[in-house]
Amino acid sequence: MFPPKTSDRTVVLSRNAHDSVESWITQIKRVGFYVNPSFTPEQFPAIKEHTWQSTTLRFFPFNPKKGSPLFQLKRRRLGRPTYEHGLCFAALYPSYPENVLFFHEPVYLPHVLHWGGLVTTIIRNNGCRYFCLSPADFEWGRNLYLAGVE
Repeated sequence: MFPPKTSDRTVVLSRNAHDSVESWITQIKRVGFYVNPSFTPEQFPAIKEHTWQSTTLRFFPFNPKKGSPLFQLKRRRLGRPTYEHGLCFAALYPSYPENVLFFHEPVYLPHVLHWGGLVTTIIRNNGCRYFCLSPADFEWGRNLYLAGVE
């Protein structure tokens, strides 16, 4: 059971040696997520400089009146997650009940013309689950949690 929506939530992600971007995408699709077609191992290769075996993620309700996602992460002394954290989280916790924003370093894809770059979101709507790429400079509302790395 997850803590009440008003509180922070903490989840520990453990990465296995055989985990990869491709295996996480396959696993997410298998449990019923729609995955943005741009999310491919070619567009999102493994992040070699961010090798991690175990990471603690903290989730907290995003409040747009308290500043940008990056400001709120820094204020709580949390690091930015990576898109790998988002993929791993969706694969390990497919029943997590909330919408989640993984505000990692923005990704720029040649076929998507968006100047602010893209970040990863997990959206739940009417029983459907989506693993999306969203504009980093989007005006985020209160209906999601922000993920940060402890």
